[in-house]
Amino acid sequence: MDVATGNAYASLLGKARAVAEWAISRNGVLSVPTAQVIAFIKSTPEQQAPDLQFHLFPFGYFSENGRLQVPTRNLVTLLANVNYPKSTGHLELRSSDPRQPVAIYPRLLDHPDDLACVLRGLDWIRRLAETPPFGNHVRKLIDVPSKDAGRAADEDYVRGATVPFLHPVGTCRMGIDENAVVTPELRVRGTEGLWVADASIFPRHIAGNTNATTIMIGERAADLIHP
Repeated sequence: MDVATGNAYASLLGKARAVAEWAISRNGVLSVPTAQVIAFIKSTPEQQAPDLQFHLFPFGYFSENGRLQVPTRNLVTLLANVNYPKSTGHLELRSSDPRQPVAIYPRLLDHPDDLACVLRGLDWIRRLAETPPFGNHVRKLIDVPSKDAGRAADEDYVRGATVPFLHPVGTCRMGIDENAVVTPELRVRGTEGLWVADASIFPRHIAGNTNATTIMIGERAADLIHP
């Protein structure tokens, strides 16, 4: 970017400034959400509902050896995620020791429709990065193949760059079939006095963030458990 972004606060002096702004006036970079623009779009006119969600962060970052790094360069972040993923991951117990964390296998992009949707999202990101007035300030897309590089280059990039985006659901799916973990009353099948009331009971992923829906599940659980 050719204008200042939130990365201006990445230096030691910038961090001190951010804390001071918050402490004195409850204002500044620490007073705003990380994603300042969110959009839901249909990746193609044929989609019945928006199948992509976009987040725009007014700063850029990368991961190095598992640690988040925020450089002092003027960066922003554009993310695209699939609203209704068809790929299904799974969890496995590592041992009989309950203190051991479970093994998580996201299996991202396992379904070809998810890969196709993310590729359409990449095309949209290129378009957004060229569209004024935002596009007037974008110098380049970092690490993204040029739009003339071809589908193979795009697939390689997408497979290397795609990560889970903090809204996993369905690990204790609710349903009426024998494979469902939780009943429609939120009871764990085969147990007594055990309920689940969080995003893990979703039968399928919703479009967008899971917070509000999870709150509604909690409210309903309170009525079911203590009528």
